[in-house]
Amino acid sequence: MKHKSYFKISRTWSFDNKVSKAFDQHVKQSIPLYDEFHKQISKIAEFYCKNESLIYDLGCSTGKFINQISKIKKNLNIVGIDDSKKMIEICKLKTKNIKKNKITLKCDDMFDIKFEKSDLIICCLVLPFFTRGKQEKLIKKIYKSLNNGGAVIFLNKSVSKFSHFENIFNQLYYDFKLSKGISSKDILKKTQSLRSTHTTNTTQDDELFLKKVGFKKMDIFFKYLNFTGFLVEK
Repeated sequence: MKHKSYFKISRTWSFDNKVSKAFDQHVKQSIPLYDEFHKQISKIAEFYCKNESLIYDLGCSTGKFINQISKIKKNLNIVGIDDSKKMIEICKLKTKNIKKNKITLKCDDMFDIKFEKSDLIICCLVLPFFTRGKQEKLIKKIYKSLNNGGAVIFLNKSVSKFSHFENIFNQLYYDFKLSKGISSKDILKKTQSLRSTHTTNTTQDDELFLKKVGFKKMDIFFKYLNFTGFLVEK
C-alpha cells in the first residue's frame, strides 16, 4: 500500500490545525478497530441514556461518538468538549444536521469547566495525554458529576505488566500501522513526539485509580493489543 502522509509530525505531539484536519484519516490508521469501538460504546450508551439525559463527550474531536449515538437515541443533551479550536470547528460541521438531540460544543479545558450531573461520560483516549496526577484529578471530577447508576466509558492506551507480552503487543501494533500505509519513519516520529505527552498505565493501575476515587463497579468490555475499554458505573 502506498503511504500517504496526512501531515508533518513534529517533535512534540499536539492537536494543531494540521492534525485536526487529517484526524479522521489518521486515527483509522493508528487505532485498531476504532470504528467498531465507537459502535459498541454507542450500544452500551443505550443502557444509560434516558429521555433528556445529559452526556459528556470529553475530547470529542470530530464528533464520532456524537454522530454514532444520535443514530440510535433521541432527546439527549450531549456536551462535547475539546481544547482544540479546529477540532470543535470540524465537529460543528459534522454534527450540524443532528436535530433529534441537543448538541452543545465547547472549546475549553475540561478541567476548567464545571460538570453538571450526568448519566454518561465518554472519555476516549483522553487519560493517556495527562500525567498520573491529572488523570486522577479528572477521574475524581467525573465521579462527582455522575448520577448514581450513571456510567463512564474509557478507552485507554495500556501497557502490560509482563514485559514479554508488552513486546509482542508493540510489535503487532507496529505491524498494524505498517499494514495501514504508515511508513516506518513516521511511526518512529509519532513515537518520539509522544514521549513528553503520553502517560500509560497497566490495566491494574487504571483499576486502582478508579477504585481510589470511589468506583466499585467496573469491567473491561474491549481489549485489543495495547488498547483497553472500561465500562465503569457509579
